[in-house]
Amino acid sequence: MKMDHQVKQIKTDELGGRLITAASRAIWTAFMPVLALWAFAFAPMVALASIQTFTLEKGTFNMDVPEDWQQANDLFGIPLTLLGPMKDGSRPILSVTPTGQTVNFDTAALKKTEKEYQNGRKEWVKSKGGNVISFEPYKTEKWSGITVAHVVGYRYKISEGEFNEHSFYVVCKDGLYHLKTVIRSDSEKEMNSLLNKTVKSFKCE
Repeated sequence: MKMDHQVKQIKTDELGGRLITAASRAIWTAFMPVLALWAFAFAPMVALASIQTFTLEKGTFNMDVPEDWQQANDLFGIPLTLLGPMKDGSRPILSVTPTGQTVNFDTAALKKTEKEYQNGRKEWVKSKGGNVISFEPYKTEKWSGITVAHVVGYRYKISEGEFNEHSFYVVCKDGLYHLKTVIRSDSEKEMNSLLNKTVKSFKCE
């Protein structure tokens, strides 16, 4: 499925030993909290099986996506965005960006990048007249079918509300994948468990 209005995909850049989509991250970070509140009608998922295969320009992966979720392709430069159902005026958001780039993680580089990540988030939240509530320290997780996922996150408050946002970096044979989630705090009790389950269902070669 392609949106009627195509957004040009933005190239990735290397920063502090970690590949990130620098320009698209700035755009996406700005719109994610707003998107979480939109009731805009994207294409519904066609749930032919519990595990769905997504083939994008720079990678192919599987994910178990709930049937009532919606998807958007090339939204704000992000190859794939999955949107949960609206609940009490907000919805969980999950984006997936296969970078197609090969990267080797090491502890020293990740620790340096974590500080850069935190400073960048503080600056962005401040520019929106908000404040960072807390950061979750860098950690690694083991998922079913994924040896290691590198995780960072933070909680912040801006005019649109209070949000919890996480980035997940997974290295696959076809390159580095960046998964990002955002959920409004007042939706966490009902939707956070399902959002995390969906993220951790991610599988790649």
